[in-house]
Amino acid sequence: MCGIAGYIGNNMPYEKNIHNCLRSLENRGPDGSGIYQSTNHKNTLLIHRRLAIIDLEARSNQPFRL
Repeated sequence: MCGIAGYIGNNMPYEKNIHNCLRSLENRGPDGSGIYQSTNHKNTLLIHRRLAIIDLEARSNQPFRL
């Protein structure tokens, strides 16, 4: 099963804390990971670990980017 974490707030978390969170999700999926950061309106952070069972294509990695 995949793992997802997120953050929205006034200040972006420290880089060390972001990577610690990503590392804590390692058991949720060893097949891929992603970090998306946005500072447009509020500081937004999405962290994802992927477990590829059915769709093994790299195009299915997340977080998706438009």
